[in-house]
Amino acid sequence: MYKVTDINPLNKNSFGERPLAESSSNKFSRKLMQWSGWILSIVLAAALVKLLLLSTLLNRKENFPTVDETKFQAVFLVNGQSYFGHLKEDSKEYVTLSEIYYIKTDQLPQTAKSAPQPQLSLVKLGSEIHGPEDTMYIPKIQIAFWENLKVDSSVTKLIKEQGGK
Repeated sequence: MYKVTDINPLNKNSFGERPLAESSSNKFSRKLMQWSGWILSIVLAAALVKLLLLSTLLNRKENFPTVDETKFQAVFLVNGQSYFGHLKEDSKEYVTLSEIYYIKTDQLPQTAKSAPQPQLSLVKLGSEIHGPEDTMYIPKIQIAFWENLKVDSSVTKLIKEQGGK
């Protein structure tokens, strides 16, 4: 028979009997189940964050702004390189840049009275040692930003002087 102090329902099973002492392996298994639940929750949360980031990147590719094909564009890549030419959206993942120019910087020798001055020049793509064609296929994800050039901009005028269309 139970004492009045033993009436705690947590200390009895469904038959009113006290449970046997829990073995150490059962305690370990129960703790392991608790930890695995937490670990699973963390892994699922990390996977959800990854899916949201991936969705944002894919959405960025789909919402590429309309390009004014009558103008030249300046394209700035995430690696710091910049090119000028006619930009055209090819697919969901790539754009094409044609009639490509880039700025080349040459350092003039330093004189005793002045610091070295960089000499900037606009170079048409194609004269490099590897002989590229005048078309570049750029993954959209590599474009930091692009902008249309004004018809009277310095770069547009130099391109026209060099025979650009």
